[in-house]
Amino acid sequence: ERLRLIESAVHYAHDAILIATAGPQPRTVYVNPAMASLTGYGLEELYRRRPGLLPGAGESRQLAEALEQGDSLEYSGQAQRKDGSDYSAEWTVS
Repeated sequence: ERLRLIESAVHYAHDAILIATAGPQPRTVYVNPAMASLTGYGLEELYRRRPGLLPGAGESRQLAEALEQGDSLEYSGQAQRKDGSDYSAEWTVS
């Protein structure tokens, strides 16, 4: 029951959430609809992308490295939607 409540809360959260594995080949294991809405990518497109390759942030190499190495990283700045428009992003990798 508790797990279903947590899953529902993450799914319906207004904040964009992407959950990925750590390691040399990080992969996306969950994306909520808010992430798709924010970035302009469809859910299936987000699942196919390597999480460190989400576009826009100048720190994207650092994001990829943090995922690959299992490190923590916080980023606040600009990122790009699929259509090329900018949005403010705050990333936390842990």
